[in-house]
Amino acid sequence: RANGMILQGIKTRIFDRLKEYDKKWINKVPTVLWAMRTTSSRATGETLFFLVYGAEAVLPPDIRLKSSRVLMFSEEEEPERCHLHLMLLEEEHDRTTYRV
Repeated sequence: RANGMILQGIKTRIFDRLKEYDKKWINKVPTVLWAMRTTSSRATGETLFFLVYGAEAVLPPDIRLKSSRVLMFSEEEEPERCHLHLMLLEEEHDRTTYRV
C-alpha cells in the first residue's frame, strides 16, 4: 500500500506529455515522502511525523509566510515546552490508538 502511495505521488508530480520523464522520478522521491509524512491520516487524524517525533513539523511555507507558530517560537521557553510535550506524548499516543 505504501509503495502504491509513493508511486502515485511520483506520477502526479512528473507526468508531462511533452517531455520524457523516465529519469526525473528519483528527484521527486524526497518530496513525495515528506508530503506523506506531514499529511494527516484519516484513521488517526495525526501525521506520521507527529506519531514518530511527538511534534508537528514546521513546513517551509510556514517559515516563508511567517505563520503565527513560527513567530511565537521562543528558544528560551522551548525546554519547558519540550518537557510538557513529553508528558503529554503518551496521552496523545493513547488517544490516537483508540481512534484506530
